[in-house]
Amino acid sequence: MSPLVALREAPFVVFDTETTYFDGVNRLVEIGAVRITWGKIESHFTQLVNPGCPLSKETARLTGITQSMLQKKPTPTEVIAQFLAFAKDAVYVAHNAPFDAAVLRGVDTWKDHEAQNGSLIIDTLRLSRRLYPSFPRHGLDQLMHLFGIMVTPRHRALPDALATARLFHLFLTNLTDQYNVKNIEELVGFMTRPKRQVS
Repeated sequence: MSPLVALREAPFVVFDTETTYFDGVNRLVEIGAVRITWGKIESHFTQLVNPGCPLSKETARLTGITQSMLQKKPTPTEVIAQFLAFAKDAVYVAHNAPFDAAVLRGVDTWKDHEAQNGSLIIDTLRLSRRLYPSFPRHGLDQLMHLFGIMVTPRHRALPDALATARLFHLFLTNLTDQYNVKNIEELVGFMTRPKRQVS
């Protein structure tokens, strides 16, 4: 996609992952995503994944996902292939994107895609820090509370992706209205510029 595509016309896929957190191994157990154009949800994707290793008790407690729920689910390679087909030609968005990117890099399908297409993921955490430097914290829970966004259940991939999509649209509206950011190139520039340059 051209970096000059207008933000109001660009397709974005906002996604979230849940992972194992077990014995230093952090593998994918769920991915959820919504495909949006200027805040309008066009479709969604969600899939549990068999990580091939145990879940931590923390993951089970936080998400409600259990080992038995994953036993007959597809492998990470199969699921990421489906996700890439769903996200075709869109710009990726995630909250705390380096975490999700690191999880996906554990899957060969994603590594091959990244090698061919680059690794751009718009990070709503970085955008929040630049847009709202006075906020004490920029975690998804804190931002949802501040902006009055509610989804259920929490700490599952699709609802968290939906919450992130709503935040992202608020951020895009602010960027276009307050900073005259008009296209993907300018969005990336705003996200990556040194923090001191943001007024």
